[in-house]
Amino acid sequence: MELNNATALVTGGAHRIGKGIATSLARKGTNLVLHYGRSEDAAVKTRVELQDMGVEVELVQIDLTDSVAIREKISGVLDSFDLQLVVNSAATFVKRGFAETTPGDLDLSLDVNIKAPFLINQLSLATLQQHEDALIVNIGDLSGLDPWKGYSAHGLSKAGLIHLTKVLAREIAPIRVNAIVPGPILPPPHMEETDPIWNEMIDNIPLKRSGSPSDIGNAVVYLAESDYVTGTVMRVDGGEGLVGPKNH
Repeated sequence: MELNNATALVTGGAHRIGKGIATSLARKGTNLVLHYGRSEDAAVKTRVELQDMGVEVELVQIDLTDSVAIREKISGVLDSFDLQLVVNSAATFVKRGFAETTPGDLDLSLDVNIKAPFLINQLSLATLQQHEDALIVNIGDLSGLDPWKGYSAHGLSKAGLIHLTKVLAREIAPIRVNAIVPGPILPPPHMEETDPIWNEMIDNIPLKRSGSPSDIGNAVVYLAESDYVTGTVMRVDGGEGLVGPKNH
């Protein structure tokens, strides 16, 4: 895919990994539709930063637990923009053990982490099919590959997203569909960088350091520019997958 002057939708693009992905794409000249949920101030700030890089940036607010809103807002995006790339980065992170997980926890995890990407990918299909080099990237999680203790709903939803990636790579080819599984890039929302648990996680992995959102952004760029890669689950995790989960 030629990223210069292409248009990408990035969900959860206002901050954290989503912002890192949007920034890496903007450096390649990609115009962006950035989705945000509640982080309007961060989204506006990110839009200004990316526009200063010389690309067009539009914001779209969607509650990803609302299927009707997803359909209405994404249909509006598709009426206005010719998407070649869809990146499903938005996620919720429910930390709760199996016995304590409520129906609400399960609904939230499944709605945001698997149902919303499913619907967004489905709605975008007809537009993506107009491009020989279209791409979908789903941002997974190590909890979807390894059994993390205390994150049952979250891990289940991310495992579903990873499986969806493989299903779509077969079913909607030649549109390419890949997943990226980040390792310790940023502490989860309930944890600070100074938290001993976070530091122990970093010490446990082979590279002995955390990554940055740009590492995930660069991986998205790689997948966009490498037109013979599909159905893959790319770990960008500093080697965490080699040693297994710890303190999760």
